[in-house]
Amino acid sequence: MPGGFVVLHSGLLLKADRAEEVLGVLAHEIAHVTRQHTLRNIIESASLYLIVQTFFGDLSGLAAVLADSGAFILQQKFSRTFEEEADKEGLRYLVQARIDPTGFIDFFHKIKEEQDRTILGKATSNLTWLSTHPATEDRILNLKNRIDNLQLQEEFPSLKIHYKKFQADLRRHLQE
Repeated sequence: MPGGFVVLHSGLLLKADRAEEVLGVLAHEIAHVTRQHTLRNIIESASLYLIVQTFFGDLSGLAAVLADSGAFILQQKFSRTFEEEADKEGLRYLVQARIDPTGFIDFFHKIKEEQDRTILGKATSNLTWLSTHPATEDRILNLKNRIDNLQLQEEFPSLKIHYKKFQADLRRHLQE
């Protein structure tokens, strides 16, 4: 979101089986912020508009684009390149923080299972060339390969979080 805010939806928190899955998603989203993907999308879009306006005149439309950038940002999808970069950088953040990165992969498996359950998800996986995101299977494979290439020598410490209790408390709170 604008300003570098990352918002976690309760659906993510309830779908995950362990905190490492949520932290994998969070690391990915933080990587979008630190790599300035939203800003880069705006600049790329505005740059194209500026080029067109330079040749055809009337820059008043650019002011409208910039004034309406909040809605634009919310509708903007990250490119495959940005998604791959956020996966790679998010994995690096997890390893650096000594958080088990397999949770990141586990959550992608949940996404894949969800995609396989729906007609739209099945169609999307067969039409990856139309998608702004890399195929989920490719993301899982890329993350596994990156983890294998890291040749990690030690185990990751347990986070000692009672995640199931957290989820139960969250469900109770959402029902209030």
